[in-house]
Amino acid sequence: MSSFSSLRRELSQVAQVAAFASFALAALFWLRGGHIVLDNLAAFLWPSLWGSLAVAVVCSFLGRRWIFALAIAAFASNLWLISPWLFESAFSGSRKESGSYPYTLKVGVANVRAENRDFARVVKWVQDFRPDILVLIEVDARWVKGIAAIDAELSQSLKQPADDSFGIAVYSRHPLLARNVENFSDEGIRSLHVLVDAPGGLVRVLATHALPPLDKTWFLDRNRHLERMGAWSRGLTGDLILAGDLNVVPWSTHYPAVESGGLRNIRPQAGLLPTWPAFFPEWMRAPIDHLLYRGGLVLKTARLGPDLGSDHMPLEAEFVR
Repeated sequence: MSSFSSLRRELSQVAQVAAFASFALAALFWLRGGHIVLDNLAAFLWPSLWGSLAVAVVCSFLGRRWIFALAIAAFASNLWLISPWLFESAFSGSRKESGSYPYTLKVGVANVRAENRDFARVVKWVQDFRPDILVLIEVDARWVKGIAAIDAELSQSLKQPADDSFGIAVYSRHPLLARNVENFSDEGIRSLHVLVDAPGGLVRVLATHALPPLDKTWFLDRNRHLERMGAWSRGLTGDLILAGDLNVVPWSTHYPAVESGGLRNIRPQAGLLPTWPAFFPEWMRAPIDHLLYRGGLVLKTARLGPDLGSDHMPLEAEFVR
């Protein structure tokens, strides 16, 4: 019995520290976005949600009421912040029915990771998913050559490979009526803009990769990148898709800028769909890869794609109109 009491005491001490840590972390999440450290910390809101719940369960088992109260308060705070991206009703109220639309458009987006050389997985993914539009991030010349087999199926493309992890390629099953390179970054990071003659009408697609906020310069540039894309989209009419690695979680205070032109994320209709890092379990990942849309497009389904050997999971979406 003394051994059990000793174990219970030790577990109680650990739970107390964990409860205080959960509560402090939950408080810091409310300050997200104001500083580069806090902005990066915001990426851990999703795993912190489950961590605080686990601590609350342990505290409840131990009968430590005040520690349980701290942990459950942390859980409630985390849930409140993330809830708009978990529950459709909290985001948009109503949802259009997708069953009566005659045209379908399948879109895939994946950061393949420049160092990854598992080209066969990407080729197989394309063969299985059969997208109408495919956006690949971190594409270099070896990637373009390694997945050349998809050119037979997705014969229209705009490719800007690069050796700095910021190369992009856009592939389409349908004719491309315009191909443009856009620049929303002061650090020379390019985005690709194509006009697709898709079933049901024209669709603009913007493929982009914002800098990760690893230092102040890149943090500020990423924020400008998001703001400028929002302003750019406000100047356009018609159906628009924005796809890529934005290096920002949707609950960041900097994220809303990209939706300022009326774009809507495929989340939360399809769930949180956390994409990075792929080698972590899903409850520990952050949703930093995004697929947004606007106009007459209606989201039918969306999900995570298969493991491509990258540190990012791909996104798959099917739109109707």
